[in-house]
Amino acid sequence: MRIFSALLMISVASTGAAVAGPFEGTWDSSQEACALDMNDFRLTISGNTANYWESSCDMVQATNLRDMGTSVLYDLQCFGEGDTYSGGRVLFSITSRGQLLAYNQGHVALRERCK
Repeated sequence: MRIFSALLMISVASTGAAVAGPFEGTWDSSQEACALDMNDFRLTISGNTANYWESSCDMVQATNLRDMGTSVLYDLQCFGEGDTYSGGRVLFSITSRGQLLAYNQGHVALRERCK
């Protein structure tokens, strides 16, 4: 874990961008939902960008949480529908069942990785 954290810090320092690591990929409410062309619960994380239904957010200021496994806190800088706005902070973590847990502004969402 320390090696991963060190590499993450080096990467962030050298690029100024957050690294998605274990969160990279497409996530949705179920494998059935993943089979649909699109739905409003889908989230695709690529590099330092979280793409939602009608908006995208740059994931910046990555903060690893001590003794919390894969948990990382990000600040979100979002844009969509012609606006730019703060998405607040989001905590991403991978659960013991391999789900993506996202906690943002008092709301928790669990998503399955699309295959």
